[in-house]
Amino acid sequence: MALNPAAEFKIEKLKRDLVTLALNGLTDLYDKERGLFCFRAARGREGLFREGASVRYTLISLLGIQAARDRGMETVLNPADFVSRLAAMIRKEETGEAGLLLWLCAKSCPDMLGEVYRRLHPETVWRTCHLSGEFFTMEMSWFLTGLAYASRAGGRCRNTGLMDEVFRKVRDYYGNEGIFGHQTGGSLMNRLRGAIGNFADQVYPIYAFAQYGKEAGNAEAVEIAVKCARTICAHQGPRGQWWWHYDMRTGRVVSRYPVFSVHQDAMAPMALCAAGKASGENFESEIERGLIWITGENELDREMIDARLNLVWRSIYKRKKMRMLEAALSLARLPGAGRVFPSSFRLQEECRPYHLGWILYAFA
Repeated sequence: MALNPAAEFKIEKLKRDLVTLALNGLTDLYDKERGLFCFRAARGREGLFREGASVRYTLISLLGIQAARDRGMETVLNPADFVSRLAAMIRKEETGEAGLLLWLCAKSCPDMLGEVYRRLHPETVWRTCHLSGEFFTMEMSWFLTGLAYASRAGGRCRNTGLMDEVFRKVRDYYGNEGIFGHQTGGSLMNRLRGAIGNFADQVYPIYAFAQYGKEAGNAEAVEIAVKCARTICAHQGPRGQWWWHYDMRTGRVVSRYPVFSVHQDAMAPMALCAAGKASGENFESEIERGLIWITGENELDREMIDARLNLVWRSIYKRKKMRMLEAALSLARLPGAGRVFPSSFRLQEECRPYHLGWILYAFA
């Protein structure tokens, strides 16, 4: 359903405001001494504090900054300046980080892809992943996306065989009900847990399959991306919520909370736009419903954006006992799985840099 002009103007203004906030917020979350973005910023008793540092979050933040630069926006940092140093920091078992770096390099400095390939050696990264016996949907999807963008950039970095192999492995996580699981391999507990995919396990394969499908001319990849996009949209909550856990065997929602702001204002838009571009379908109304959630149309009637601090608060969550009860009722298909108990909701007052990075990537 199309929005009326006033509502459409509100959404477009929200997107612009989010981009401005993200650019300013990432400047605040960058640790100059370490040359990395922090792990998180959180509100404590004495105010806001920054904690830790993260290579993974730095890579995603830089992807967002590069997207802003591609649109002619001025940024304090130039992502291309980080590529060589980050390549030296990534270990051969860090498949997800390797994929993010290839993705960033292809976007920010494609002329350096040869150097990055020599340092990372993606084939060795892939063999190391096989030796571990554990394959995680999110990290594999980042790796596939990085390979697709590196291939698109051309030159000596076009390894179609490796790209096809990674695609087939991620496809193994797909349950044919429009939902991806979390992982395969590992311990018995991990294998049992593997069928339950979280929202990130849907978003990143949607994006990866859309990019790979375009690069490799693989219609099956695009078809799966679109079916997954349709499935999460079919499950979208009454206030535009993107729910947290899904069962790949049935395609059903297993547990709803937490609802993360980054899903609402960044990751879902990024994935649904990619699926739309690959297929010609329009997911704009679902994207807009999700965005409205962060403006206060949510369980706590709480604005998630703190413009003064240049942050978006992380999530609205339920107390652990209520989450466990909901998951048990849902798995058993008993009544009450979706019942809402307002008193159990809490606001998680923290923000992580990758959230702001994906905002830029989605809307810059």
